[in-house]
Amino acid sequence: MKNFVIAIFSALLLAVPFGAFAEQVPANSGPSPDTMYQKLAMHYVWHVAPLVGEAGVERLRAKVAFYPFHGIGITMTTMRLGTSADPLEVVITGLWKDSPAAVAGIHGMDRIVAVNGQAVSCSDTGDECTESVRTAILGAPETFVLEVLRGDERRSFTLTKTMIGLEILRLAGPRMLKWNEHIRAQETAAKEFVTRMVASAGNLDESFDARSMELSELSTAVNQPFDEFQEIVDSFLIRE
Repeated sequence: MKNFVIAIFSALLLAVPFGAFAEQVPANSGPSPDTMYQKLAMHYVWHVAPLVGEAGVERLRAKVAFYPFHGIGITMTTMRLGTSADPLEVVITGLWKDSPAAVAGIHGMDRIVAVNGQAVSCSDTGDECTESVRTAILGAPETFVLEVLRGDERRSFTLTKTMIGLEILRLAGPRMLKWNEHIRAQETAAKEFVTRMVASAGNLDESFDARSMELSELSTAVNQPFDEFQEIVDSFLIRE
């Protein structure tokens, strides 16, 4: 396993594609130092490396570029509201403040059953269900009818789409330069962490706590711009 740890971090230094590492990781067998180091390695691969340098800049840019969007102002997911035997349903999990959906009286936890007369039905897995509703709303006329279930009561709402998230763009835009500088700066810190991991991989027992603390601090720093942007988004959402 020590060779595995050294190999995985050495490869990171050479910028090997992240996905290759996941295929090499064996199943965890217990809380041994080797296994804990493996967890550190995979946390870095999936939760730190993609968020630093130009890859991180592009990821944040894509998040910000999503706004504003044309819609009715809801967030939704597919879930079962009862037991595993109950059907999957598309459930409204949040509303944009002052959006058409919020103003019309739609509530969180309402279940969407039809979009402009087109019934919503989910397969057993439900993988495509939320996306199909999103596509139906996008393709509906500017003004359309959304039907939901609230408890056992079926309700219909006539909604007119509008631009959602203009304020998010206004607030996030001036911060982008600072966020991008921060993200690029973290690339050096990330490379230094990888170097220390490789150097200490031969002494797993004594160095694990130090590396774990360093990774936690690095992860917090790397995620700072993304967390700040999410705070802006959340300030405009009413979540259930």
